Amino acid sequence: YQEAMRDAAQALWSIPRLESPIARKRVQRFSEDSQKSPSSARIFAISDVHIDHGDSVVRWAEGISATEFKNDVLIVAGDLGDTFNAIQIGLKIFKRKFRRVFYVPGNHDMWIRPNTQDATKLKFKDSICKLLALLDMCEKIGAEMMPAEVMRGVFVVPLLSWWSSSVMGAGYVSDDTLVYDAFCKWPMGDQVAHKWFVNWNDYFVQKLQKLQKERGQKGEVVTFSHFLPHESLPAGGAPSLASYSIELQSQIEGIGAKTHIWGHTHCNAAYQLNGVMYQQHSLMGAEYGHSPHAKFLKVYDGALVQQPRSH
Repeated sequence: YQEAMRDAAQALWSIPRLESPIARKRVQRFSEDSQKSPSSARIFAISDVHIDHGDSVVRWAEGISATEFKNDVLIVAGDLGDTFNAIQIGLKIFKRKFRRVFYVPGNHDMWIRPNTQDATKLKFKDSICKLLALLDMCEKIGAEMMPAEVMRGVFVVPLLSWWSSSVMGAGYVSDDTLVYDAFCKWPMGDQVAHKWFVNWNDYFVQKLQKLQKERGQKGEVVTFSHFLPHESLPAGGAPSLASYSIELQSQIEGIGAKTHIWGHTHCNAAYQLNGVMYQQHSLMGAEYGHSPHAKFLKVYDGALVQQPRSH
């Protein structure tokens, strides 16, 4: 039994090394647009769409112009939907509107709600199984969860994440009576899950750093995550313990990102920290309401937008 458990743990932690044939195939998309002109597309961002929070959200998404963004790139910074089916619906709509769509899951996306198809039909054993299914689905519909050079010298870098207690300081002792995101099931435990995602990101951080060194320049790098990557960003009304993944900060700065999009708190704001513009542009407000005329955040248009604004 103990040997079987060790083998299972080794298999689990081998996934972020991206050594499987299917992982290697997906990584190849990194450079497919690397020769496109840096002025050939714009990059837009949004988070916390919650496509399954009423018909009005689907109407908003369906109402996006079918022509205005056909050459452009969209970043979706998590919490697209509570279920696999909802996430798929949202990504399919966005993919019809934009040339490339990049996505990271948020905490809602990782839930396995009882009495939904995630539990009854798809039967996800845990949230890693759901994540891998999302990767498969993205490949089938043309959406992406891995970084890419979307134009020559312009990089979009999804950073997968989960909240961690690191933001509470070195002396913090976890309280087992506090339970966040109870619909998630992490085979390594919810206090360790963030390390798995950091390992996943490290593969791409090292890949990009190697390319930057070969070229002798960083390029224009846009990173994004669902959870807050810097302790100075406000959690708003969300619990701090279940909002931050500050391990991402060194990854963001390590690849020279000048713009980072985050989500989770439904509090749209911008902060300049250590030379990085951190910005949130959530569709949903604090009470899960949204404007029927909500716009995307434009972060790149021939160059990084210094003061990103809605468009």
